[in-house]
Amino acid sequence: MKINTNILIKVDESDIKNGTFEIPETVIGISDWAFQYSKKLQKIKIPDNVKFLGHGIFDNCINLKEVILSQNIEELPYSTFNSCDNLEKIEISKENKKYYSRNGVIYSKDLKKIVCCPPQKERILLPKTITTIKRNAFMGCSKLTQINLPEGLKNIEGCAFSRCTNLKNIYLPSSIKSLDYFTFFCSNVKQIYLNDDEIKFDYNNLLNCSSLKSIVLKNKGIPIPNTEDVYEFLKNKNIEKRKKVIQNSNNSIVKAGLSLYLYENDKTIEFVENFYNNIFGYGKFIIDNSSEIELKNILQSKIFKLNEFSKQALFDLKKLQKYYQEQKLIELEL
Repeated sequence: MKINTNILIKVDESDIKNGTFEIPETVIGISDWAFQYSKKLQKIKIPDNVKFLGHGIFDNCINLKEVILSQNIEELPYSTFNSCDNLEKIEISKENKKYYSRNGVIYSKDLKKIVCCPPQKERILLPKTITTIKRNAFMGCSKLTQINLPEGLKNIEGCAFSRCTNLKNIYLPSSIKSLDYFTFFCSNVKQIYLNDDEIKFDYNNLLNCSSLKSIVLKNKGIPIPNTEDVYEFLKNKNIEKRKKVIQNSNNSIVKAGLSLYLYENDKTIEFVENFYNNIFGYGKFIIDNSSEIELKNILQSKIFKLNEFSKQALFDLKKLQKYYQEQKLIELEL
């Protein structure tokens, strides 16, 4: 153990007894990376004499399961629990003026920000008061399979859902104003649901999500690929500009999905052939990247009632049915 002017600089493995470490009463702060890479540390209580925490103090403490923070902690750096993948709960004194602990999760005192969720959490119900998800808040939460983001949420900071490897789908409320880069970095989010009524964040941030394949526009349940063309379409509410995006796109799946969306929302039928000429390709995209619900919503669309199926369209539907049965192993009624 090394202490300099009442700051805990470094803790060695030999200082940790029975999985814990007792911080001396003279210590008022903990330096950056003080416990980094400790394999012995399992539980720690930070006493009230400690006011300051450095960056990454528990970085890669892979066996750390429980942390109790003092009432005098003034700032909890976003990197405090980096790669503490077995962390189960974080408690903090009710007397702390800035932070609040609820079910082992750390929030701001006013419950407007979620600061840190322990990676071992399997589920979490966010308060309706939440407006901001802080940086790294859910980083490494590999057991998290579902999360409901409340309407009123405005900001999601960088790496908030990084390494959430079992989180496949996420619904973004229409209140979102900002979405930082790498929000879903190294996660397995394959599909994002969003509302086209208000697109306020920079959609380009989603282009960094390597696993994200499909975006579903909630008001009509229409899946479309995660591409720059789609961003151009969504950020322009003007119908003529949206038509130009469809005309200029080189992606037949994008053309089909956006044409269908334009018809469903604005009864614009001039691009219907984009959909009819690519029923199989667009349907295959949905089967591979979306769900049965979205596929059936499309097949029940009013667009199919515009006219009788051509022989080619009927052929494509039969081909789609066969592909669906091969992939899903169940019957698809067309």
